[in-house]
Amino acid sequence: MILTTSMRREQLGLALSQNNDQEAAANVIRDLVRREPAFGEGHNNLGLVLLQSGHIHGAEAQFAEAVRLKPRYAEAHYNLALAFRQQGKAAGVRTLISDRAGIEEYSAALR
Repeated sequence: MILTTSMRREQLGLALSQNNDQEAAANVIRDLVRREPAFGEGHNNLGLVLLQSGHIHGAEAQFAEAVRLKPRYAEAHYNLALAFRQQGKAAGVRTLISDRAGIEEYSAALR
């Protein structure tokens, strides 16, 4: 598999996050999504880094953008539901659960 520049940047950001350098990870992935705003996985990963850093509102925005870009991206739906739940936004979680396409793909991924 040939890694594109975007994939390498995404991997660098995730590696920084795993090494507990959330600020550097967020900067790398934020730069990535600035350069490639249609990269849904990048928005999801930026949301994860922001969530780990305690920036729940920023994380929610990134997960929502990932879902908007890739409506059938189950992981982004799940992460958005987690962000909603952490903020006590039960209505948001219920809306996501009613989205059958996202839930069906998430369920299939778990099998």
